[in-house]
Amino acid sequence: KKQIFSDTRSIGIMTQPFDPSMLRRFDRSKTKQCKQVVYLLVDYLKEGFPNASVTIHNGANDTLPVTYGRLVMANQTIISLSSFGIFPAMGTFGDGYFQKGNRGVNPFNTRVPEVLRNTHVMNAPVMNSMQIWKKGLNETIKFLIT
Repeated sequence: KKQIFSDTRSIGIMTQPFDPSMLRRFDRSKTKQCKQVVYLLVDYLKEGFPNASVTIHNGANDTLPVTYGRLVMANQTIISLSSFGIFPAMGTFGDGYFQKGNRGVNPFNTRVPEVLRNTHVMNAPVMNSMQIWKKGLNETIKFLIT
């Protein structure tokens, strides 16, 4: 919440579809848990920003170009540690926020704000997919909200 401007009026959440038929086979078994976490995020954001509308974008019409366009055109683009979102976060017309990279994902990104002044590195604890899998849904949710 601390990165989001207090006067924000609209928050969009981009995520994989909740429709299993639109997912990779590997991701289909996690649809229910993903949906649960996303809706907890919606509630969290609505509570923290009561004057903002919070919308989930993950339908059939939310193609990669549309999603990239939303991220680039947003006043603020905040992404998780991923290779998907780093480039629109760097190319945004607004402010781009991203997790500090590591050896495997975006190792270069700590230097980006030196060149692109509207980008910002967030340095916060991160759980990788293996840690999430081992901890399970309830422990992962506790991690996210504390």
